[in-house]
Amino acid sequence: MRISVVVEHGWEPSTVEADPLTGAVDAARAIAGLGDSSRAAVAMGLRLRGEAGRVEVLAAAPAAAEPELRSLLAAGVDAVLRVWGPGLEGAAAEAVARALAAPLGAASADLVLAGDRSLDGGRGALGPMLAELLGLPAATAVEALAVTSSGGEVTVRRRLERGRREQLALSLPAVVCVEPGIAGLADAPLPALLAARDAPVPVLATTAEAEPGCRRVRRLPPRPRPRRLPSPDPSLPVEARLAALLGADRGHEGEHTLIEGPPEVLAERILRLLEERGYLS
Repeated sequence: MRISVVVEHGWEPSTVEADPLTGAVDAARAIAGLGDSSRAAVAMGLRLRGEAGRVEVLAAAPAAAEPELRSLLAAGVDAVLRVWGPGLEGAAAEAVARALAAPLGAASADLVLAGDRSLDGGRGALGPMLAELLGLPAATAVEALAVTSSGGEVTVRRRLERGRREQLALSLPAVVCVEPGIAGLADAPLPALLAARDAPVPVLATTAEAEPGCRRVRRLPPRPRPRRLPSPDPSLPVEARLAALLGADRGHEGEHTLIEGPPEVLAERILRLLEERGYLS
């Protein structure tokens, strides 16, 4: 069986930190890699390959991803193809799918595997988009699959909402998007790692194509994280801790004042403050 596995490569979301003032990503701290769902798809492809089969990995990734793609060769993958070109850096899933659709169609695989989860753990869109572009049946949220003995169908078990499940039979070729826990890659032996260390990774040059009628105007930085407030000293009384949180202990007594007393006193003080600020006449 000829199996093509589409993997996603990008920043690990937990390592992405943005400057609170500029919103720029600290690239020195960000770690790039393959998502767990993509690794599970590769492991499932190796499990289904059979003796006379072939597993090829297709990735839209920059040159910096080649060491990790070579590790897939050490794990047993037969070939790796890297697709890259102008506009693919940070491109939307639709543009990545269009860049991958042509080489994926040329591979004429019996089964296309992809991760069901994106790099941030959300529902991935790459697999369904590829199925639409290639005109193939697709199944998402797959937690178990098996190819029939005749090799003409693949049966899958899908996870639905509220804990429900359903079983489907898809005619091959088909696109199957697997959950992260469906399979795991075993550690490659040292001889295989050494052999794959300098293995060539073919590159297919391409250009990201946007959907007709849709163009990117500009890319916006991530929303800055809120500033962290220092925790007040727990040994202080309640009033002092509140003052620390409100900033009354940092020279802002005119802006932050704690008022105590019965409700009528508090209401009178609020009305006076509104009058002083010009909200009431």
